[in-house]
Amino acid sequence: MTGPTHQDGNELEVLASVVRLLGAAADRAREISSAEPDLLLECLGLGASITAGRVYGLLPEGLEVEDLPVAQSDPFELVRAAESLMRTHPLEQFPPGTAHVVVEICDLVREHCP
Repeated sequence: MTGPTHQDGNELEVLASVVRLLGAAADRAREISSAEPDLLLECLGLGASITAGRVYGLLPEGLEVEDLPVAQSDPFELVRAAESLMRTHPLEQFPPGTAHVVVEICDLVREHCP
């Protein structure tokens, strides 16, 4: 992962968006795999779901993540979008513990996204 690309917006909003993107990736991967079994997609879905939960844990208690529709439907692209979104701010601006989930997101991209 390279340095930040721009510095506008709220870091908590970024994390909430990452939760939505990873959650959508997990849902879509499960949906596709249920119609046509695919171990890569199942692993991606599980990893995205676990990582979404960890990112959610970085948000302040009581902060609700809106269930907004996500335009992209390709689970691989959704994970890439989450990884890209994490680049929008310097790591120091995020809550403590964010570095661990950044590594997890990058691992998802490296291990599962063609």
